[in-house]
Amino acid sequence: NCSPPQTDLILKVTLPESDLEKSFSYWYNLLGMKVYEKDEKKQRTLLKELSGDLIKWENWGILTLLVSPDTLGKATVQVIILPDPDGHEICFVGDEAF
Repeated sequence: NCSPPQTDLILKVTLPESDLEKSFSYWYNLLGMKVYEKDEKKQRTLLKELSGDLIKWENWGILTLLVSPDTLGKATVQVIILPDPDGHEICFVGDEAF
């Protein structure tokens, strides 16, 4: 019985990973996310708050270099698309209002 939110609101994204330690290293060490909860028994780690300025580029691939695609009826924003260790594509958008 709630009205829909006025903006798109994503509370959690779950990604299946084949190697938890490798994925943790990617999200925590490389992309600078903060650990919210880590449960070794359930083999689950919850991360939050991506710190974009702390991204450390190593030997990870970039699927799409920083581009500014035109979007009909919307502001032009900068995006970059990265693959995680399992090949999930993650698109980072350089505008908080997007």
